[in-house]
Amino acid sequence: VSARGVKWCDSTSEALVDENAVATGEIYAKGAGCTVSGATVAKAVLKAVDPKIKVTILKPDGSKVKPKEPILIFRGKARSILAAERTALNFMQRMCATATLTSKFVDAVKRYKTLILDTRKTTPGLRVFEKYAVLCGGGTNHRMGMYDRVLMKDNHRRLWRGGDPDELDQAVLAARKKFPKLDVEVEVESLRECASALKAKPEWIMLDNMTVDDMKKCVKMCKGISKTEASGGITLDTMFVDEGFGTLDEESLRQAMDALYSLSNGNRLVGIISHVGELKEKIEKQIVIRTSATYISYRQRLSGYCSCCFHKPWLYR
Repeated sequence: VSARGVKWCDSTSEALVDENAVATGEIYAKGAGCTVSGATVAKAVLKAVDPKIKVTILKPDGSKVKPKEPILIFRGKARSILAAERTALNFMQRMCATATLTSKFVDAVKRYKTLILDTRKTTPGLRVFEKYAVLCGGGTNHRMGMYDRVLMKDNHRRLWRGGDPDELDQAVLAARKKFPKLDVEVEVESLRECASALKAKPEWIMLDNMTVDDMKKCVKMCKGISKTEASGGITLDTMFVDEGFGTLDEESLRQAMDALYSLSNGNRLVGIISHVGELKEKIEKQIVIRTSATYISYRQRLSGYCSCCFHKPWLYR
């Protein structure tokens, strides 16, 4: 019954659909590369409206499906199905989209043994569903709320003893004293803040909106002390990978090239900064930077490429 005292009903179906009519329906993905999430939720919605609706899940949460491949099918009274189908679809569309995008990020970093974490900045009322969808896509849940991890962000840092960047270790100790069973994470925006926080060995350091160079330095500082998390400006559209120095055997080289070509699918721009000789021989499009005491120059090697778009990996060196 609504606030106005009106009994809820699907007025359109009650006016136009025979109460004894039976219908069959299915939910399927329209696009390619869909990762399923929310099939169990859709089933629960259908059953909540009418427990007599028979629902069969054909592709469980976490599955990959092709376009028009059925995910679940259901059969029951037509009125019940019409009343439930839109809500069931709303859950599945949002959850599948979240799981699918998460899966793309997970695949992009799989070779580097990097976790894709979610956020607490979820849609009001849908946090549990959206975080579950991240898991379906292969991602990892971060904190569920403000209660299960201490996370010092920029506003907390500014309010701690006037925002002194050299006393973040004291903030970590204060948090541990108040909540000894919780992990402590500190968001930092500079090398100075990172060094300060590390003195108290927090479980996590979040590197927020840093340059690639500063991020590398912080990761090196944190190694063996705190786990690192990168945040801010991270997208699939442009990705840079630092391969470092050294050599690659034949199998490692093949894996590196497969990963780079996979990342560059869909006309995505992928740059790799490398000093590894074997990669220099494999990647055709290069920007070579040479330095001397008086000048810096660069040379481009463009064989086999359109000058306005890159469909393969390219390289800075």
